[in-house]
Amino acid sequence: MRFSHQRRLRLLLFGVVALGSISVVLVSYGIHFFRDFESQTVDTRYTIRGSTGAPKDTVDVNVDDVSFSDMKVRWPFNRTLHAQVLDHVRAGHPKEIVFDIQFSELGTAQEDNALGLAIQRASGKVSLSTTEVDEQGNPNLIFDPQAMRAIGARAGDGLFKTPASCHCGS
Repeated sequence: MRFSHQRRLRLLLFGVVALGSISVVLVSYGIHFFRDFESQTVDTRYTIRGSTGAPKDTVDVNVDDVSFSDMKVRWPFNRTLHAQVLDHVRAGHPKEIVFDIQFSELGTAQEDNALGLAIQRASGKVSLSTTEVDEQGNPNLIFDPQAMRAIGARAGDGLFKTPASCHCGS
């Protein structure tokens, strides 16, 4: 079966378009065009969607100016106080408890142990925030990786921006 000149030209043109398309996709992937484009559209998409608020089963415990004023306690709070709050939150049977407080400097042994025991009582539901890791990727927290495993805690990146606070691409 012989191809006509016109058919060969179409096939060649199809091959060139296909090769060009594949090249554009590979280059775009290599320069992270789609990832950057997606990041640039996040704010717009959340603005269009509007605020949905936190899920009904989410509780956000904040320490704000009113808390400081009412409690008449200076920062940093005693770790025993954090342990008491953790026990109170745990009593509500949450799926997860996330501290957006970096516990990186040792307190007294009694205070740090109180926090560690409260985390352990939470039975693997606690994540602690960190913004620093060592050369091996271990979080800069008062509990070393072995202690974190023993008390059932995990570390999370405290610099991760949530969609509500993210101004990606700006």
